[in-house]
Amino acid sequence: KAKTQLNNGRLQRLTEAGVSSEIKTTNVQGVDRAELPKTPYKPNKKLNILLAMIVGLTCGTGLAFFLDYLDNTVKSPDDVENRIKLPLLGFVPTMENGTGDTFRKDLIAHYELRSSASEAYRTIRTGVLFSSPDKKVHSILVTSAYPTEGKTVTAVNLATVLAQGSDSVLLVDADLRRPRIHKTFKIDNAKGLTNLL
Repeated sequence: KAKTQLNNGRLQRLTEAGVSSEIKTTNVQGVDRAELPKTPYKPNKKLNILLAMIVGLTCGTGLAFFLDYLDNTVKSPDDVENRIKLPLLGFVPTMENGTGDTFRKDLIAHYELRSSASEAYRTIRTGVLFSSPDKKVHSILVTSAYPTEGKTVTAVNLATVLAQGSDSVLLVDADLRRPRIHKTFKIDNAKGLTNLL
């Protein structure tokens, strides 16, 4: 009897499930038929390329200006004047000498009158003389922060162009560590500035 009641209960539930599955209660209606798209909805390649170009150019230009703002190297004579707040007297081009003849380079204003370096030293001479129009310049100091920056070459050639302009010139080598002017003029270095002092 219990098995019969159990089977009847199962049968009744199966019948109810079948009836409820046949009842369709929905409020969804088809409005339009779905169409296959001709192009993909995403990504929009043209828009992405255009935005990438705009952002890339803007960021690249901004980065270039920012790096230029951070750059503190000296590139022109105006940069020198702006940094040290003094007038620039002139600049000397790099003198490449393949033979390694330092004597020739030290006296380039004497041996090569038409060279660009000689002209540069004459420009510096003019700048020095016109830097003080009220008083005559009596002494000039040539110095630098580091060795081998051209102090001796500049001092010797500047003295040479001043002497060529009919001025009397006394050239004193005050480099007590590595004096070299005596080698340029091929004179004895037995007595020097320290003996005089």
